[in-house]
Amino acid sequence: MTDTSERTRETQADGQRSLARERVETELLGDVLDFDRELGRLEAVAGEVRFPILYLLAGEDGLRSGELADLTGRKQRDLYHHLDTLEETALGRKRTRDGSRFYELSALGDRLIEPLFETLRERADER
Repeated sequence: MTDTSERTRETQADGQRSLARERVETELLGDVLDFDRELGRLEAVAGEVRFPILYLLAGEDGLRSGELADLTGRKQRDLYHHLDTLEETALGRKRTRDGSRFYELSALGDRLIEPLFETLRERADER
């Protein structure tokens, strides 16, 4: 994920926010939600490893990291960074059930991800 200060430098190279960014912040985010935080959330969704993880979590009632490793073909220890990113961006969360740690979509993750996947399914069905 891109560092917030790096992203801010890129979008504000001349010290001014673009009109487009100002409109997003005012009209879409209501000057309440943070532009960089929301952009980071979208970047987390678009990750090559995280996108399939989100899909798997959307279809299950929680998965252990070992199950995710098996399903993604990655080493379990390599997934923790991605799972942490999903948690940091409030798209996923860890829960403990019967002494085991499970990962699942957060309420926000569910609200953002399910419509995205539904749209993709509909587009695939149209073809």
